[in-house]
Amino acid sequence: MTKWKTRLFVLLVFVLVFGVGYSYIVAQGTNVRDQSLQKQTTTNATSLGKLQFEIDDDAAVALTNSAFSLQLLPEAGSDSENGKLNQQFNSNTLPVHTKVSVTLNMLRMDCGTIQFMMTPDEHGIYHGEGIPVMPGLWVATATVTYDDQPQDEAIHLAFTFDVK
Repeated sequence: MTKWKTRLFVLLVFVLVFGVGYSYIVAQGTNVRDQSLQKQTTTNATSLGKLQFEIDDDAAVALTNSAFSLQLLPEAGSDSENGKLNQQFNSNTLPVHTKVSVTLNMLRMDCGTIQFMMTPDEHGIYHGEGIPVMPGLWVATATVTYDDQPQDEAIHLAFTFDVK
């Protein structure tokens, strides 16, 4: 009977140590993932200037509209930064014939691709909405084309975001 109790004790200790170790590893992986998801925007210098693409919502929710925006940031010292906008040409807006399309894809899953177009408001900021279909890590990719340029010359901006 003592041999049986010793084996049971060793098995319980093994299970306990394994459980604690596994929980620690999972918790560390979650912390790394949460840190990488804090940035839900991207800003890139492009041939048009500095473009910023971001999700407008603090927390995206599955099967709910998520709002995105894209804008050309004013250069330091420009008239648009100082509030002196030229009515004929606003130096912090994209060219007139700019098209912005967005694709949403879930990482490591085959949920299809959600696509939508963005439209500019009166300030030249492009807005659009997409609906992520399930919780998890997603990638938003904006494709910017203007003046009927070839697709291989398009500007691409992307970032990851977490859907609850």
